[in-house]
Amino acid sequence: GGGYAVVDGSVSGQYGIIEQKSRSVSPGDTAITFGSFTPAVNGNLTDALTSLTVVNVRDADAADISNMKLWLDRNGDRMWQETDSLVSNLTYNSGQWIASGMNLSVTFPAPALMIVGDISAGAVSGHQIQLRIPANGCEYVSNNDGPRDKAFDIGGQLTISNSSLRVAYSLGSTTYSVGQEIPLHLFVTNLLDSTISAVNG
Repeated sequence: GGGYAVVDGSVSGQYGIIEQKSRSVSPGDTAITFGSFTPAVNGNLTDALTSLTVVNVRDADAADISNMKLWLDRNGDRMWQETDSLVSNLTYNSGQWIASGMNLSVTFPAPALMIVGDISAGAVSGHQIQLRIPANGCEYVSNNDGPRDKAFDIGGQLTISNSSLRVAYSLGSTTYSVGQEIPLHLFVTNLLDSTISAVNG
């Protein structure tokens, strides 16, 4: 007779990535959204996320990032605001930020989670932040831990800058073929109190 095997764990395709523009940030900036995602849902089971680990695949570290917190989106707009629910602090340890001891309900539809934090006043200009959930970076009550197959990025690239201009950009796609034109959407904000007459780039 035939049979089947029950395999615990989730894969990267079961997680949702909420797009964030790549942009510049300044030393001393607060409430910066580093990344957003939706956790894996385990079928029709009532589950809970108990632990989350993220790493920065760029070069900023705990000296550049003064705190990092996990928030639950309360109104469904997938954007952080103070009315959202604070879930846990993430603690830096050996190149990883970890939130543990949680019991965050995960059912369908999956909740939107946001990692929000502050840039240190003494952060190094030029250092960058791009968060990634490593393999098995999410742990659940049901043992639906994952992603089992591969790590995935959950935010755009943030560049710490002392410039008086705030720059954000987005691409129309993540992959392009040889010779294909690449549309680039660029957004520039003046952080000064005075007017800028021209921007050259």
